[in-house]
Amino acid sequence: MQFVMEEMFFSGTPLLEAVGLREPFVKDLRQTVTEAMTRALIPMKAYAEQYETFLPIINFYIVQYIRSFYTHFTAFKQSYLLHREIIYTVFHKKTSP
Repeated sequence: MQFVMEEMFFSGTPLLEAVGLREPFVKDLRQTVTEAMTRALIPMKAYAEQYETFLPIINFYIVQYIRSFYTHFTAFKQSYLLHREIIYTVFHKKTSP
């Protein structure tokens, strides 16, 4: 059996040096990462603003809605609201990002 690193000689004890938090390279790297994250938040916030119109749908409890729907409205009002919901659904499907 042969080893790849046979007869390798180290003049001293091989150690990795610790990196300090205040070293210039570390400060520059930290600043670069901070700037990149700040720039990345701009399109994410704009994208999230597009979903604000959909929050009522996302936070919607269908069982409660159906119970209140059938107990509070007449048949005519129910058909009107159903038609309106269908129109809203079609609109949201067309405009959702």
